[in-house]
This record gives sequence, C-alpha cells and structure tokens, in this order.
Amino acid sequence: MRKTCVCGKCITRGDLCNICLNIYGANRAEWPEWLKLLVNDMRKELRRERRIDEHEISFHRFRSVLMAGLLKSRKFWLALFGVVQTVVFHFLPNIDPALWQAIDALVIALITTIAVEDAAEKRAGGGAG
Repeated sequence: MRKTCVCGKCITRGDLCNICLNIYGANRAEWPEWLKLLVNDMRKELRRERRIDEHEISFHRFRSVLMAGLLKSRKFWLALFGVVQTVVFHFLPNIDPALWQAIDALVIALITTIAVEDAAEKRAGGGAG
C-alpha cells in the first residue's frame, strides 16, 4: 500500500504533501479535527496493511510448505497405505474382507497413537507435531 496524503497525492514521508503542509501547517495541534481524524485513520490503515504483508504467505509458498509437511508425516503415509491396501484387497478375489478390515483397524489405531504422541510432544513444547 502506498502512503498518500489526505488530498490523494502519493508521499514518501510525513503525513501531508507539500501543498497540504502549506495550507494546514506542520503543527498538528492547529489542524482541523477532521484532518487529525483522517490522518490517524490513514496511519492505522497503513499499519494494518504492513502487518498483513509481514504475516501473509502466498498460495505457492503455502502449498510447498503444506506438501513438505505432508511428505514427512507418518500419519499421512499410514493413511495412504490404509487406503491403497483397502482398494487392492477389495478387488482381489481370494482375500477375506475381515483381513483387510482388520488391517484398516490397526492402521487407524496406529495413526491415533501417533497423533496422541505428537500432541503430547507439542504440548510439552518439544516439536512441531
């Protein structure tokens, strides 16, 4: 966001352009109330924009951070294994459904255990989860 004067002109420093500075003066105490309010609002808006810019991440950066985290996640790989083995065993003719359902239950239990372990570690301040 560009810093602008109350008249709309772009400025690099201060709150008023040279023309407005000549009209209203440099002493804020002598400014009309509307000018003080408008300048304060513009300053707040500029601070908000800067704060947002500092903390905002682009979609591409978010996607790369998300993918990097997913690829390192034990829970993700276990869930993927569970889905793949379920699909494969479902379509193999001589596999008892109770077998792949039992494997799914074990995978779910393992993912839950890892999630509880990660939460405990995060609560203790030891890791990113």
